[in-house]
Amino acid sequence: MPVSRRFAFTETLKNKRERLVQAELDAPKPLAKRTAHIVHELGQLPGDTPSDNSVPEGYRWILPSPSNAYIAVHSVQMAANFIDYNLVIHDQMTGAALHLNEHSFSGTNRSNCASPLFDAFLASEAANGVPPAVLAGYDYSVDVESGNIGAPVAHWTTDETLLVRFGFDVIGSMIGNLGQDQFEYEVAPTGPPLQILSRNGNRPHAPTKPTTLRLVLGAHGTQQIAFGRGKTPLPFGSGLVRRLPWLFWIPGLLRYQNADHVGGYPV
Repeated sequence: MPVSRRFAFTETLKNKRERLVQAELDAPKPLAKRTAHIVHELGQLPGDTPSDNSVPEGYRWILPSPSNAYIAVHSVQMAANFIDYNLVIHDQMTGAALHLNEHSFSGTNRSNCASPLFDAFLASEAANGVPPAVLAGYDYSVDVESGNIGAPVAHWTTDETLLVRFGFDVIGSMIGNLGQDQFEYEVAPTGPPLQILSRNGNRPHAPTKPTTLRLVLGAHGTQQIAFGRGKTPLPFGSGLVRRLPWLFWIPGLLRYQNADHVGGYPV
């Protein structure tokens, strides 16, 4: 089926788990209300308030690529002694998944990534008379275990690569913590393995696109998926109703989909 009609959403289940679902708009038909159907489930998380003893982890956002070929999905896993900022890139056609988080970039150092904070430190050391030969031996690493990293910020490029920005503490070799600096990594959307294409490469972000999807108020205070400009939720169906969407007005044949997040550029 055409990737141009696909999108993804998350919903909270009755057991408080959260699931990520791929869906698809049905082809438009004359004089018929537009409908959609579920393709398959892409994953599940324990949720922010698990009903069992699982470590809490919940979805935070869905970011589609400019062509709608990929979606990047962010979740946060939080325990008493750690917090992980997880991302998964899904191929909208195959469903293939590429996983990454802050630990994926633990190898960041002077040889592969420019750090304005570290460069400023080197400049101050030079101004204080430290010889160039000594400065050449200085290095840094990033602290991916720190509790103050903060949630990542992500953007797509026009080349369909993902830019992920983290705030990492910079640890100077034999010096200690220099403070926090910003690091933006460009990654390929396919894998594994994870391909880091650039580090702090000042890659331009793709222009923001308007989406045809949004969440509207549903029954009992829920949020439901809507398509287009109207305020009516998007009907989901299967079987007969997908072939004969003119029957959408018959009670029980279609349902509306609750969701916490939705993302995609379906047409």
